[in-house]
Amino acid sequence: MPEGIEVEYYRTTALRALRRKIKAVGSEDRFFLKGNTEPEYLKALLIAREFVTARRIGKLLLLETDKGDTLGIRFGMTGRLLVDDTSSIEQLEYSSDRNDPSWDRFSVLFADGGKLAVRDPRRLG
Repeated sequence: MPEGIEVEYYRTTALRALRRKIKAVGSEDRFFLKGNTEPEYLKALLIAREFVTARRIGKLLLLETDKGDTLGIRFGMTGRLLVDDTSSIEQLEYSSDRNDPSWDRFSVLFADGGKLAVRDPRRLG
């Protein structure tokens, strides 16, 4: 599992996602969505919103929307956060060295054409 410092790097990566209008949400991997979270529920909460703050509590990254809802992201051992196909951490010790977009387990598409994605080959987040 990433240490707190890695999640802090992801928090700084997430700063590039703030104040960008959310156009679409990719969340079809129900295994990755914990706690019986439904993809349609996430879409209703996030589409047409913006993330306004990025903070963390321990190993949990929290992205708050302009409506006040908060998205929590855990990365497991092999998950990484990418914004516009760039991550603060390119290689994790216990992860594959491949950078395969098919491993995107959750994504947010922005109206400006950019993207926030959680890339996790092992689906442990």
